[in-house]
Parts: sequence; structure tokens; C-alpha cells
Amino acid sequence: IDARLVIEARNEARTVLDACEKSRRAEEYIQLPDPEKQEIEAAVGALTSSMNTENHQAIRDAIEQLNDKTMKLAEDIMNAAVSRALKNKRVREIQ
Repeated sequence: IDARLVIEARNEARTVLDACEKSRRAEEYIQLPDPEKQEIEAAVGALTSSMNTENHQAIRDAIEQLNDKTMKLAEDIMNAAVSRALKNKRVREIQ
């Protein structure tokens, strides 16, 4: 059962890393202050390293750490997407 938990954690980690890689190409990432970028990069490194272990809880902890570090970035990307979608729209067009 432990092997299955490790496999599931690794699969989730790959999904999170793929999403993070995509977000690192976004304009909002480029605009982040360098210390925030460094925290994200450190969390990516920690998650990648944890995937080489057989400790599913360490992988899950690293996923959570990366999620915490990228929360503001995800919010910024979402806000920008909504702003672009609503640009030049009238309220009655949105309803």
C-alpha cells in the first residue's frame, strides 16, 4: 500500500510541477519580485527532490509548500485573465 501512496503522490507532484511550469511563463510571474520567484524556485526544487524518495508524506508536504508559495501568483494570473475577459464589456453583456 505504501508503494501505491508514493506513486499517487508522485503523479500529483508531476501535475503540480507541470502547472507551475506553465505559470512561470506568464507575464504575472515575470513581474513578481525576485524574492518571491526565489521562494517558488526553491519550492520547485524541494518538490523535485522529494519525488526521488519513497516517502509519500514528504512528497505531499513539498506539494503543499509549493502550493503555498504559488498562491499569490495563481491569484494574479486569474485576476489578469478575468480583467482581459471583461475588458471593454458592459455590465449587461456579462449577465
